[in-house]
Amino acid sequence: MNIRTIFFISFVAFSLNSCGYRTGSIPGAALREIKKIHVPVAENKTFQPALGQIVTDTVIQRLMRDGTLTVSDERYSDATLIIKITDIQRRPQRSTMADQRRTAEYQLRIIADIALTRSSDGVILLKTNGLVGNTDYFVGQDLQEAERQSLGLAAEKLAENIVLQIVEGW
Repeated sequence: MNIRTIFFISFVAFSLNSCGYRTGSIPGAALREIKKIHVPVAENKTFQPALGQIVTDTVIQRLMRDGTLTVSDERYSDATLIIKITDIQRRPQRSTMADQRRTAEYQLRIIADIALTRSSDGVILLKTNGLVGNTDYFVGQDLQEAERQSLGLAAEKLAENIVLQIVEGW
């Protein structure tokens, strides 16, 4: 190789390295030191039983699937994710063809507030209110069973929004 080729390759490598591009997740500056996270059971302010446990399990699974942060015990964590489920809403979406007064499809929304606190000193690193996870479900023979099954889907959407908020920083 001649000196011009070596110089050109070095110049290109240096230019690309200093452009500021980075692959992977890019959290905010306050979240860069967070590697291990603790997720206690979500506080449930609704009347839906076991919703706090469903959301907590789904958020933990989503964090583990993402792989950016490690879920750990409180003693070994860098931060704690506090989830407060503030509301659950059921909204009619569509009525039946035979009777306009009967609902055929509902939208289920789970609304939650989150706060990510640093374990060492309790400083709030991230606080977001009103995160939503929603899904639609059709009314069949059993309205309660259809709603129960849709809770998991809405919790999955909520968990996706929570993890994106933490990992991506927006």
